[in-house]
Amino acid sequence: MTFINYNEKIISENKLQLSIENRAFRYGDGFFESIRMFDNKIPFIQSHIKRIKNSMQILQMDSKKKFSIAYFEKQLKITAQKNKLSNARFRLSFFRNDGGFYTPKTNEVSFLIEAFPLTENKFTLNKKGYQLGLFDEIKKTSSPLSSVKSANALLFVMASIYKKKNNLDECLILNEKNNISESISSNVFIVKNKKIFTPPLTEACVAGIMRNEIIRLARKNKFQFLEKKISEQAILTADEVFLSNSINGIRWVSEYKNKRFTNKTALLLCDLLNENLSD
Repeated sequence: MTFINYNEKIISENKLQLSIENRAFRYGDGFFESIRMFDNKIPFIQSHIKRIKNSMQILQMDSKKKFSIAYFEKQLKITAQKNKLSNARFRLSFFRNDGGFYTPKTNEVSFLIEAFPLTENKFTLNKKGYQLGLFDEIKKTSSPLSSVKSANALLFVMASIYKKKNNLDECLILNEKNNISESISSNVFIVKNKKIFTPPLTEACVAGIMRNEIIRLARKNKFQFLEKKISEQAILTADEVFLSNSINGIRWVSEYKNKRFTNKTALLLCDLLNENLSD
């Protein structure tokens, strides 16, 4: 039996009852956060809570004073313990409380925590490189909402359908300027002549926790790093392409169209991530 945490109450997932007026269901009026736990420890928790509060501010949701780092760390661990998990991925869903049509009756927020089992207690680089494609039928528009992991995810659903139809592992997403914004579930990095590049947040990419950690580690370890607009041509002329998110850490890309890539930098950064976990 799987247990979830709904506003501090631990219940069986099959007993969850949400109203037909749920605003995430009706309007996509919510957002989510993905967090990973290793051996009962939750790295980057401070950064996750900062992003949660920032998303609430952007969406004009009431951020309760009790929504602290200590509060959510406790709620996550309670959920994991009830499910007998020491290594897990969490999905925290936040949504404005019921009521109203487009105009909400309240800005108060509910949350739901789901925990999924993982076996590994560190980040591991994929042995087989990803086959990467490009989804260009719908563009991601740059706005204050771009950095939020919104419950309204139709762009990524459509890109995922395209990915599945074309037997791909991931797809790049373009912004309205036809530059690379991100991929379906990750931020994008390229390596060219030993320099690492990733799109700035102004290119409509999500403000990834792992993105920030990779940037920090790259600078700390004297990699040459730049936030810069990335075109499709830059992908085709890169030496490496890799993707990052909080659950997988780093995933290296082996092929985009007819271009092949190596993974030396991705491997080095993955090792640095795990050293940081140990610390």
